[in-house]
Amino acid sequence: MRSEMCFEISSIRLTQMESNALVTAASLQVAEVAIYQITKTASVLESEDDLPNNESSENSEKEQRN
Repeated sequence: MRSEMCFEISSIRLTQMESNALVTAASLQVAEVAIYQITKTASVLESEDDLPNNESSENSEKEQRN
């Protein structure tokens, strides 16, 4: 009988396959959070692009007054 490598985490014994699956699941969760943050940042940047530039609108108001 082949002995399997086991890991013990908080008194839970895991086989190599279970440990690999756990690491994969954690990596996927980290990737999911990263994708969410990138998407959120991109949408904030897009919404900032939609706002008028305050400096240029102030300059055009001054020009119109003169």
